[in-house]
Amino acid sequence: MALQIAPLIVPERRILIYLYLFVTGIILLHSLPALWHHGDQLVLLLSGGAFMILAAIFLALYARHHAALNGAVRLLIAFILGVVVAAVQFTRHDTPQIGRGITGQIEGSLVKIDGRADARSRLWLRLDTTAEIVSDGHFPAGGIVRVTTDEWQDQQRLGSKLAMRVRLYPPPTRVLAGVADYGRQARAQGVLASGYVISGLRPVADGGDRSGLDNFYLSLARYRAHFASYLVGLMNAPAGAIAAALLVGERRYINDELYKQFRDSGLAHLLAISGLHMGLICFGTMALIRFVGALFPAMSSRFPLHKYAAITAATIGACYVLMSGAPISAVRAFAMTLLVVLAILRDRMALTLRNVCLAAFVILAVNTMALFSAGFQLSFAATAILVIWYEARARRGASQFHWSLRYPVALITMSLLAAMATAPFAAQHFGVVTPWGVIANIIGIPLTGFWIMPMGMLFSVSAIFGIDWIVAPILAGGINILVFIAGIIAEYPFAGWPVAPPGYTALAVMVSGIILTQLFIKPIASIGWVVGIVGALLWTVRPVPDGALFAVGRTPRLVLAGPGVVATPYDNLSDFLA
Repeated sequence: MALQIAPLIVPERRILIYLYLFVTGIILLHSLPALWHHGDQLVLLLSGGAFMILAAIFLALYARHHAALNGAVRLLIAFILGVVVAAVQFTRHDTPQIGRGITGQIEGSLVKIDGRADARSRLWLRLDTTAEIVSDGHFPAGGIVRVTTDEWQDQQRLGSKLAMRVRLYPPPTRVLAGVADYGRQARAQGVLASGYVISGLRPVADGGDRSGLDNFYLSLARYRAHFASYLVGLMNAPAGAIAAALLVGERRYINDELYKQFRDSGLAHLLAISGLHMGLICFGTMALIRFVGALFPAMSSRFPLHKYAAITAATIGACYVLMSGAPISAVRAFAMTLLVVLAILRDRMALTLRNVCLAAFVILAVNTMALFSAGFQLSFAATAILVIWYEARARRGASQFHWSLRYPVALITMSLLAAMATAPFAAQHFGVVTPWGVIANIIGIPLTGFWIMPMGMLFSVSAIFGIDWIVAPILAGGINILVFIAGIIAEYPFAGWPVAPPGYTALAVMVSGIILTQLFIKPIASIGWVVGIVGALLWTVRPVPDGALFAVGRTPRLVLAGPGVVATPYDNLSDFLA
């Protein structure tokens, strides 16, 4: 009898390989900086990539009866798609850029305001007409210019046309190796230049020649701004600011001190609309519909009530994403919600690692630059580790703990796993870790899930009927308790502990190790743990720079690490660079 050898790869986890190669293709293209100033090379790369994809498809059809060759071709297609999708994004935003700082007059429509409401605001202006900045150059119509000012806080003027005199600079290049390239991220968003307002900021007559889609987005932005300012005015500080962040994703009213408390305590993720909030709204809606249906069994037993409840929940989730301004964390959570709904409609298991990978494919196909953002990395790290834990727990059967202990045990376990999974990425982007985050989340997550978010939903509905003043004190009470907890834990020793960033090499090795643990069958999966430990060791041995040398014009500026993790500048260094 022939020896049967089991496959080494878990069949339902093969999508991990395709996602890994897709991401590798994106990273490869971003590692070729010489391409970003040569649009013809990008077009050539796109043409070559399209040709390779077509050739690979024809080869796959030819080799469809040869499993090994067919599989290799599909892997090649995933890699090439990553390269091509990344190139497409930059080709679409291949706009002219200035090469130096310039001063001039601009005029455009106000499409967005961010920054801190109690400090400087940053205005996003879409140029309606060709802006003649200097005699030897101009900005094309439709481009975005970002300028900061401390004179403009009126978000109700979103969509109006403004004119001003500004000082503009090109998108910055990468300052140090291994850090985020904000210039590329700005270019992907269609940003031509950034700077600050010098004088003459004033509204001008608006022709009102926007498209219907632009008017729709502006209406949503105005509603979001109005609702946020209404919350801040209705509730005492800082409850109104937190409510605005939770309900409509408007975080401008959260000052730096309050945000630092949430970050150091490990509760900052509650301020971003993510899977927790989407899950509470969508699946809370599903539970409510099924509960009401259970009260009328004769009627609800005649049709699949749970499927109608899932469709309703997805619709409400879509409205929530639009109201929040569609940040990456909310889009990722909604993509996962849609996959869960589709699984329910097809009577399949909803929470799987495969669905997490599909959500990542969708987001990266639309915006490859999301891969390098803190929101994407933190969000998917936490979601993936929790889904892996859920799948492993589902295979083991029912929990052995008493029913009264199941929720607190699960909450503690999830907090520990999420903290471990996000710690390297938080260290990379923010240079801190939060050792007390587990304790804070054990209190903060139930408080948010059972008090703050239900009251927030009730407040949103009651506002339609003008009786939100009844719910507002209850909502503010829960938020004040959350702020109190964040403030207490942020004062603990080692809260917001500064650490050296691991670097992208160590992060890639650690992520590869986790993927291998899920891709291979046991005991071969143990190789992944070895790879992950190697990545952690690379983090520990990575040297920390003693300082940085900036060149502002022809004058060098030196910044050295001082006592108490305070940067000490030598010579004259502007506040912006500091």
